[in-house]
Amino acid sequence: MISLIDIGLLMAISAVFLILLQKYWAGFSKLPISLPVALWLWHILFTVFYFWYTFHNSSDAWEYYHDPTFRGNADSWMGLYGSGISFIFFLIYPLSQFFELSYIVVFYIFSLVGLWGIYYFMAICEELFQLKIERSIGFLLFLIFLFWPSLHFWTAAIGKDGPAVFAIMLFFYSALYPKKRILGLIFSMVFLLHVRAHMGALCLGAFAGGYFLERFIQGNINAKEWGLLIGIIIIGIVSLPLLLPKVDVFEVSFSAIAESLSQMQHRFADTNHGLDLREMSITSRYFTFMFRPMPGDSQNILGYGLMAQNIAILLLLIFSLYRWIRSTQFPRKSWPIMSLLYFSVGTFIFSQALSNLGLIDREKAMFMPILFVGILAVWLKQKKAIR
Repeated sequence: MISLIDIGLLMAISAVFLILLQKYWAGFSKLPISLPVALWLWHILFTVFYFWYTFHNSSDAWEYYHDPTFRGNADSWMGLYGSGISFIFFLIYPLSQFFELSYIVVFYIFSLVGLWGIYYFMAICEELFQLKIERSIGFLLFLIFLFWPSLHFWTAAIGKDGPAVFAIMLFFYSALYPKKRILGLIFSMVFLLHVRAHMGALCLGAFAGGYFLERFIQGNINAKEWGLLIGIIIIGIVSLPLLLPKVDVFEVSFSAIAESLSQMQHRFADTNHGLDLREMSITSRYFTFMFRPMPGDSQNILGYGLMAQNIAILLLLIFSLYRWIRSTQFPRKSWPIMSLLYFSVGTFIFSQALSNLGLIDREKAMFMPILFVGILAVWLKQKKAIR
């Protein structure tokens, strides 16, 4: 049950959040503050629903809070320090054990972290497209994407999703002007490597790829930059033995990676919302990751909601690709190239491993904001050079 102390703490945290928002928003965005406040209220609805959901369904959020020792793997706070799931337990431990904050209060704190990630997505769109309030299809799409239900649902709970989306969006926001926002780049990368190391590696690889491909396309890459590129590749190869165990690959070989993907397919196919990827082609797996559940897949109200979102994205993506191909404008600058690499490589890898429809939509939340940026770029006919 929620106590009066919990209610008081929730109100106090909300008040501090809104005061800070009021104080710093003008320096962060030129859009009216009513927009982030509306997003906050919308996000709270999903937070309340997800909180209720954890009492009636199995949930990682419940385990994260109620098992501070991480299944007996640690007997102290520092014993939890690590990456992935362990790091989430590490973040929660002082909140639940030292400050004795309740489940709902910790839940709300994580929800606000996820919400701030959505704010960074909004700032990215604003900076890229010089957005302002107006009656246009582009601005309407922008609002729809900001209030996209799945994005708010999966970032509203205790877990890796909210912090991961926060770090990814901060990384892409900082990458718009990397020299000016170097601290944001460093913090987001270190934080992401703790929360989801494989996503940190993907972002870092996409960043390097965008930078060097821009130089290569423009024909002005010099010997020093070639040396830097070779150094990055070497560091990436050397780092593989440290990174691959995070995704259950314990040998640096194609056969070990294939075996790991096969094991994940088996594991997730055995769940209530599983699909048998072993019988699907590569393209069918990718379509499943991007656009399912579709009609016939859904069995409850949540599934029908996801189905409606997927159909909308599929139709919008078809029209956007048609407009993009006709425009003959292709990415030539580092930021859009980086975004394209991040999205295409990341979604392809995930599509070959995940077969649980709920987990698919959950993991897809890390990629949807970048897809939304690409769709907006097409509909707004964006031509600005991105540095």
